[in-house]
Amino acid sequence: MLHQSRQTDTPLQEGLPPGRSLLEGQYHIERVIRAGGFGVTYIARDSLERQVVVKECFPAGFCRRLGTEVAAQSPLQKKSYRNVLRHFLREAQWLERARHQNIVSVHQVFKENSTAYIAMDYVQGCDLHDLRHEQAVRVSPQLVRHIATQMLQALQSLHDKAILHRDIAPDNILIDKLDQVMLIDFGAACSLEDGQDTALSAILSVKDGYSAHELYRPNIAHRPACDIYALGATLYFLVTGETPVSSVKRLDAVTAGAEDPMALLAMGDWPYETAFLETIDKALSILPGARYQSAAEWCASLPEPLDRPLQTEEPQVHSASAVSATAAIESAIADLVSASEATVLNPSVRPAAAPLLPVQDAPRQVVDLFGNPISDIDTWLEDQDRLARAKASQPLQEDLSPEVTRSPPRLQQSASVQPAVSSQPEKRSLLHRVGGLFFGFSRRTTRDDYGDWA
Repeated sequence: MLHQSRQTDTPLQEGLPPGRSLLEGQYHIERVIRAGGFGVTYIARDSLERQVVVKECFPAGFCRRLGTEVAAQSPLQKKSYRNVLRHFLREAQWLERARHQNIVSVHQVFKENSTAYIAMDYVQGCDLHDLRHEQAVRVSPQLVRHIATQMLQALQSLHDKAILHRDIAPDNILIDKLDQVMLIDFGAACSLEDGQDTALSAILSVKDGYSAHELYRPNIAHRPACDIYALGATLYFLVTGETPVSSVKRLDAVTAGAEDPMALLAMGDWPYETAFLETIDKALSILPGARYQSAAEWCASLPEPLDRPLQTEEPQVHSASAVSATAAIESAIADLVSASEATVLNPSVRPAAAPLLPVQDAPRQVVDLFGNPISDIDTWLEDQDRLARAKASQPLQEDLSPEVTRSPPRLQQSASVQPAVSSQPEKRSLLHRVGGLFFGFSRRTTRDDYGDWA
């Protein structure tokens, strides 16, 4: 279920009673699932009979409920209540702008009972805090890697829209039964563009162990590296089961010349890929400049996931059928060996082997271009060389056919003039000369044969 633990001391009776309707009957309250701080969270049912989450602005420290109406406890606290209410409505605006498959979706924002409400999706699952402590067997390296990837995608979407969450922690990340991760609670969010912030959001953004030290100092600009640190601390918690050391204590120790009180994950004995743990360590760097500067950069640094965990070879256990088959093969081999030994010792009993007949290809008849058989290739080649020399000694023909005259000049020459053959025939292999009989070549064509047309 959604957030059933870590409730504050605010009594649940301060919430609306079950059955109470909101927005003219569009939402019917079923039960309170979280109360404290600056609001009360309910499970409700909408007009389509769907379960939804309804968050009510109710700062219990300086307001009270009169029937169903919410009012400040004293005239002096009216201004504080209005500031909280204004901030609550800003949270709804952040949620509306931050639409993403890994960020809880807003259905409606409305005012009623002198306060404000946000209706959003109901995620049937648990937060990462309960997952680690109550379902530790479910927290595998593959799941942690899956959570990291989905959260990095959500963060990149937020930062691209100039939204800083500033409250990423195990209790603000939900996971359902299908391992779908959902980021919630934008009460501490702020804009990366205008730099405007409120004292209330600055207070809400601080969470020991998960907040970067910049969030403790309002005079320092808050950048995406703050969310990177918080996600690194959340993954640290999933790996170790322990809350990380406060970033302020780490900063004080390092600036004093002492060692960082938080050990690197990559140096520990954890059942995770070292390269993956190193990315978490970098995200948890004390100095903002040493961290990943964007979620996309961190995501690109993640090592390629293994298809399956590495396994050591286990001793093979042979079944009875396998042993029987092996025995039968060994018996057959023994029989063959025995038969071979018998024929060697007593050649007279050696079985007559079938004569091996060599496989020969049918003799091939060499023919010329016109299909006439050639009985003596060397004699035929000498005749061809003699005819070629005789043809080369004849004068060039002056008249050209009309078809040739229409050809380009260089091609005319090649069509009418046969290249002279040296009195010393070019030495060619027998294979090359025979090939010319069937494929029409007597020498290799060069680029000069084509001149400007090459």
